[in-house]
Amino acid sequence: MSGQNTPNPKDMAELYEAVKKRSEFDIMRLRREVRAIIKEEDHSESRVCKALDRMLDHIRMGHPPTEFKLLLKYYAGLEKEKAKTYFERYQKITCKRRK
Repeated sequence: MSGQNTPNPKDMAELYEAVKKRSEFDIMRLRREVRAIIKEEDHSESRVCKALDRMLDHIRMGHPPTEFKLLLKYYAGLEKEKAKTYFERYQKITCKRRK
């Protein structure tokens, strides 16, 4: 690999800030989505799982799991075993971060 492929630290910092800003915007949308799912008592497994998956991605980036836990509790009332797998995935993420 040549030195030309090495990212410039300034470019990396700008990229990080852009990703962080996008992530914060997505978190706001996810919060609204979680509230809507619960308020509407939506049983759409697809909608719930998409939100849980996206929240796990954000938890990996260091965002707090507040909405994830709220939606997971709701989902457990619908699909207990499937919710358990999401909880296990969450535990793996948080355990890796503690190491």
